[in-house]
Amino acid sequence: MAARAPKIAKQLNISLSRIEDFLNSKGYDIQIKPTTKINDEQYNLLLQEFSQDVSDKVNIKEAIDLKRKEREAVVTELIDSEKLSDEGEKEEKQEEKQEEKQEEKQEEKQEEKVVEENQDKNQENIKNGDQGPENIVEKQKEISSEKKIKESTTDQFKSTIKGPVVTGETIDLSKFEKKKEKVASSSQVLKKEGKKKR
Repeated sequence: MAARAPKIAKQLNISLSRIEDFLNSKGYDIQIKPTTKINDEQYNLLLQEFSQDVSDKVNIKEAIDLKRKEREAVVTELIDSEKLSDEGEKEEKQEEKQEEKQEEKQEEKQEEKVVEENQDKNQENIKNGDQGPENIVEKQKEISSEKKIKESTTDQFKSTIKGPVVTGETIDLSKFEKKKEKVASSSQVLKKEGKKKR
């Protein structure tokens, strides 16, 4: 197989100077250049001598491929675990939201029960004649004010600021403007210097 020296050097995984030194030691008077051709006899000698380098090159390439595959596997495992942890966090947040909703519903039911019990007691008191209608109205006002306070506190936690608040005031931007200087064009500069444009 007659081929050029750089092709054989690449195939055998050796340098051109190493090929030249080896062939000169075997009795061939050759100066290796990129265009130098190597005949079959010289090629066979090179194969016998440097076949170990070829097998080393193949082994190294296989090892590199194996390492790359291991890294890719580790990266995919990390990505999968991150996705699972993200999904787990989402599920936890959904569960917390559901629990909060259930707690709010339970609180509302308890408040309704308390209001109903108070109304029942007030009606019994009216039947018994213990309290007049003025006391009942006052208690109902107290109960409704307590509800409003509880609702306002829960609304404070739920509400967030969404965007700017319009106050109706105008801002004078002229205070912040810088004085603009005229930019001289290249033709004006040349006229001052007495030169002509090309």
